[in-house]
Parts: sequence; C-alpha cells; structure tokens
Amino acid sequence: MTDKTQNEPEPGARPPKSPAVVQDLKATEDSIRADAERLADLESDKADLHPDDPRVEQLSAHAVELAERIEQQTQAELQLSRDVG
Repeated sequence: MTDKTQNEPEPGARPPKSPAVVQDLKATEDSIRADAERLADLESDKADLHPDDPRVEQLSAHAVELAERIEQQTQAELQLSRDVG
C-alpha cells in the first residue's frame, strides 16, 4: 500500500495557479479597463468638436494609440488566462 503525502495532487488535478500569474492577469485586466474608459472619453470629447477643429486629429491619433495598446494588452491577457487555466 502506498502512503500519499498531503502535498501530492489528486490524479487528474490541475496544478495550483501561480499567484504571480493571477496578479499579472488582474493588473492587465485593470489596465485594459482604464484604457478603454480613456478611449471612450476621447471619443466623447471628439463628438463635442466641429469636424474641422484641429484637436480632432490630435484626439484621433491618441485614440489610435490607445486602441493599439488595448489590442496588445488583450493578447497578453489571453495568454495569461491560458496560463492560469
């Protein structure tokens, strides 16, 4: 008869989630949420401007940067979620 130790995982059990990966996932989620809110704010600001206002171009450029960053962060989030799960 084999004696199992308390630290031995059950057969078929997933390995424990790394606290660092879980923390990274939470930080990434928070960053995405903040950038998405900022992007929504930029779009609201643009909607209040006349289309030929020079600030529209500046706000649009910033919106593109934020959207690209959100895309990169969501790719990282996807990988982190795979690492956690």
